Amino acid sequence: MSKSAKGLLWSFFGVLILSPDTLLIRLLNLSDFSLIFYRSFLPAVTIFLFIFWQYKRETLKILY
Repeated sequence: MSKSAKGLLWSFFGVLILSPDTLLIRLLNLSDFSLIFYRSFLPAVTIFLFIFWQYKRETLKILY
């Protein structure tokens, strides 16, 4: 599989993950600040875990 096809596949899975998330957040009737927190905190944790998974021991060097 080419790099372009892998990128499209990752993007597709990202959309599938974020779309139901939006529906659930609307059903919960969260306040604005709670909504902002969850919409920014969860992706930040996910990105950090992905970086840690990719680079393992070099993670702190990459972040700083």
